[in-house]
Amino acid sequence: MENKLLKGLYDCFYASPELSEQEDKVMACHKALIEALAKPERKLVLRIIDAQDHIKEETVLGSFIAGF
Repeated sequence: MENKLLKGLYDCFYASPELSEQEDKVMACHKALIEALAKPERKLVLRIIDAQDHIKEETVLGSFIAGF
């Protein structure tokens, strides 16, 4: 119950920092990598990125909750 309430607060109030320059660099590198790889390797890269994004989201949420 507590985590649901804190997750709701997180969803309402957390604002991601502006990282447009870093995001642009990541996207440029990602595009170059995808162009250099065959289809099976592309899928692997996408799975890695998805897993990293999930880890990041869980870490940020955990830190937010721990702050309370």
